[in-house]
Amino acid sequence: MQNTSSASIETLIFDLAKVLMPPGLLYLENTIGEYTNISTQDFRDRRREIDDYFLATMRGTYTEHDYLQLLLHGTDWGLSPANLITIIRRNFDRDFEDNAIQIVQDLKDTGQYRLVLFSDHVREWIEYIWQTRSELLEMFDERLFSFDFNGVKSDPGTFREALNKLDVKAAHCIFIDDRPVNIEAAQIAGINTITYTGSSALRQQLANEYGIHV
Repeated sequence: MQNTSSASIETLIFDLAKVLMPPGLLYLENTIGEYTNISTQDFRDRRREIDDYFLATMRGTYTEHDYLQLLLHGTDWGLSPANLITIIRRNFDRDFEDNAIQIVQDLKDTGQYRLVLFSDHVREWIEYIWQTRSELLEMFDERLFSFDFNGVKSDPGTFREALNKLDVKAAHCIFIDDRPVNIEAAQIAGINTITYTGSSALRQQLANEYGIHV
């Protein structure tokens, strides 16, 4: 258990996907059968074959269309990138249960903390979220995305670059994310962390581990 005083915490850094709203590609993987005859396993296997290209897409090297075209190449699924883009947008419009949105709002209402969104995401997905859910993104004082850094959160160096950009010390931050690999990278960079498992657990951890009551 971490025992950092709430008085020393200045900045709370939140992940986006699976903390505040549905993820893009992983949610597509789990819902592809609702729209097509493709099984989740077949889609997952193909996605994993070109996982490096997805990471590069989140870094801003490829466009969403380029990545999806590569994903479909050599398959007999009868889909186009445009078909998958439509499904991804539909998934972004779904409600995501047990999200941390109210906690972000409660923290914002205290006026005591700097709230930062830090997300590994595809540029076109964020553009769509700005169009459809701008109120969510606007809750944050600052927003950092993988394609702005040419790096992803599994790399501790990306966190160090983010800290420099934010001009804040690692010890004065809490990073909240659902992925253990990202949590580990943040810890290597010296940042306090909470692994997100649900909103109730997050409230309890903020209170018990950091003295932040919201």
